[in-house]
Amino acid sequence: MTDATQSPFQGFPTAATQFLKELALNQNREWFAEHKAEHEQFVKAPLGALLQSVTAQLDSTPLPLVGDPKRSMFRINRDVRFSADKSPYKTNASAIWSRDGSKTSPGLVYFQFGAEEIFAAAGFYMPLPEDLHRLRTGMAWDPQGWAAVRKGMDKQNLTLMTEGALVRGPKGFESAPAVLHDDLKLKSWAVSRIIPLRTARSPDLVGVITGLALSCAELLEFGWSALEAA
Repeated sequence: MTDATQSPFQGFPTAATQFLKELALNQNREWFAEHKAEHEQFVKAPLGALLQSVTAQLDSTPLPLVGDPKRSMFRINRDVRFSADKSPYKTNASAIWSRDGSKTSPGLVYFQFGAEEIFAAAGFYMPLPEDLHRLRTGMAWDPQGWAAVRKGMDKQNLTLMTEGALVRGPKGFESAPAVLHDDLKLKSWAVSRIIPLRTARSPDLVGVITGLALSCAELLEFGWSALEAA
C-alpha cells in the first residue's frame, strides 16, 4: 500500500538529470556534501514516490512484487574496494521491486535513471550458481511450460539477455530436449527495455514499469517455482 504521506509519482524533474550530470563532473565528497539537498529533493524523493506508486498498482494484480523506499533503493555511494575506478558516487539512481522488497530476493523488476540512459529490467539477472542450476533444472523438467513462457515473451517483443552466455551447454543437461539447448546456455533469465526521457519525466513511467512487470509475470512465476522446487 502507498504511504499516505508520500505523494504519487509525478516524474523526475529536469533538475534530476542536471544533478547527475554535474555529479559525473564532480566526483568528490566535498561537492556532494554541498549538493546533498538537491540529491534528496530531485532524485531520491521522486524515486521513492515511484517505488510506492508502482507498488500500489501491482497491489491490484496477482504479481507479488513490492518496493519500499527504505529497502529497495540502491545507495548512490559506489563500492570501490575492488575497483580500479575510485569515483565515490554512481551517476545514476536505481531501485527494485521484489517479493519481499529486498534487493537480494531472486526474481525482480529493476529500474535505473541516469543522465545518459534510463531503463527497466525484469527477471533473474546473473543469479547465484546454485540458483542458476535450479532454474535450468526447472526448464529441463518442464520444457512445455518453458515453451509457453517463451511464446508469451515473443508476443510481448521481449528478448532474454545473452550477456555471459555459455558457448557450450552446461554439464548435467546433455539429455535435455534440443529445443532448450540455447536457453540452457544463458546465465540470466532477464529482459530489459529502454525508457525515453520524456516518459521518465511524467507519471506515465508508473504504467510503463508496471506493464513490464506484468509482461514478465510468467517468466517470474516459472523461475520462482523452479527455485522453490529444489
